[in-house]
Amino acid sequence: MSSEDDAQRTPPIPHPQPPSLTPPKAAGLLAPLGNPLGEVLQPILKPTVGSLTGAIGEPAGDALRSVQVQAKREKGYEDEEKPESEWWGGKALGGGKVGGGNPLGLGK
Repeated sequence: MSSEDDAQRTPPIPHPQPPSLTPPKAAGLLAPLGNPLGEVLQPILKPTVGSLTGAIGEPAGDALRSVQVQAKREKGYEDEEKPESEWWGGKALGGGKVGGGNPLGLGK
């Protein structure tokens, strides 16, 4: 008997699969109809609905931003971003010349 014969006779050790964190969902009553319909409609509607929500969301976001700016003005806060030199703690880290002695670009 050689080691090749032993390797052929020994079955591979099965690796147990980790248990799923979410229990499997049971198919609903409309699943046989809805699942294929959803697979067909998703590629068609995804670009359309995405551009539509973007067209609705952008003006709404701009309006919310203007309300936020006005509320800050009424409370006495500055409405504009401060320049980098006036940030708390000074200038932002990084952005300097990167080299062998300064791999992260910190400092000068």
